[in-house]
Amino acid sequence: MVTLKVEGKQAPAGSVIRFFALTYLVSWTCFIAARNAIDGLRLPLLLLGTFAPSLVAVGLTAQAGKRAGVSALLSRMLDGRVALRWYLFAAGYMAAIKLGVALLYRAGHGSLAALRP
Repeated sequence: MVTLKVEGKQAPAGSVIRFFALTYLVSWTCFIAARNAIDGLRLPLLLLGTFAPSLVAVGLTAQAGKRAGVSALLSRMLDGRVALRWYLFAAGYMAAIKLGVALLYRAGHGSLAALRP
């Protein structure tokens, strides 16, 4: 059985499996619905499917730990004590990935892809 310890507390048995199962269900339901949706609903469904892991995590945390659990989970996002080098790393990493994909595309297709808004 998979167990998870966070800050000295052990998660309930099966909670990791429950998280992955719900995440898979919500994400792929949104993606399949987006494939068959009309144009106005396609993007919202894709975004919902993309953010499903975060939303499922918040929902399960709210169910298990109530307000204190959710605030402990989300407080890490607003922690301002992050060194500048990590912000630079995140921005540089995204730029490097985009540049790498553009170069691979050019190598494979002989030209750069057209930019669309």
